[in-house]
Amino acid sequence: MSSTHRRLLAGGILALGLLGLFFRGIDWTALRAAFRSADPWFLAGVVVATLITYVARAWRWGYLLAPLARVPFLRLFSVTLVGFMSGLLVPRAGEVVRPYLVARHHALKTSAAFASIILERLVDLITVLALFFLYLYVLPHPAAQAKGPLMGALRLGGALAAAGAGAILVVLFGLHARADRVMALIDRVLFRLPGRVAAPASRALRSFASGLAVLQA
Repeated sequence: MSSTHRRLLAGGILALGLLGLFFRGIDWTALRAAFRSADPWFLAGVVVATLITYVARAWRWGYLLAPLARVPFLRLFSVTLVGFMSGLLVPRAGEVVRPYLVARHHALKTSAAFASIILERLVDLITVLALFFLYLYVLPHPAAQAKGPLMGALRLGGALAAAGAGAILVVLFGLHARADRVMALIDRVLFRLPGRVAAPASRALRSFASGLAVLQA
């Protein structure tokens, strides 16, 4: 049996195992009843909207990776689907799986690809904060919600999250713009560690800094 066939067989066995784990304990009678009572047009709309979301995520990821490597869209789309599927089994696993898979088939280091994931999550956070700002200060909301400890806590939480996102963005911009100076400082710290730890850590951090190249666009 060739190596390709062995990988396909292993992948099929793994897929069956994961499906068995996913459907374990499912009440099939209740599941059939739920599907029969569901609106098929609504379900189709949900499927289409979900696919559009994944297409948009893959396109955005390709834009973030563009300064490092030109990855075909279909490859990004398939890796995005695999990453989010793995996240259903192990929370946030996709953030590790996606850069690993895309780096395996392209001239790209995993740590550099991981930097694009961090930028992606930062963009998500900024988008959520922008919507949160619109809800708190622009869109009308019931008078009962306009005052009281809950709204005060929401405003404070939003402000702290915005400050944290801004601080992370400043650090990433600084790491990219002054990569040599920052890495020189980090190397001084790593110098105190054993060589088998310091050298790989330094290479990974330099690769991560190179993954922030999209910030210059």
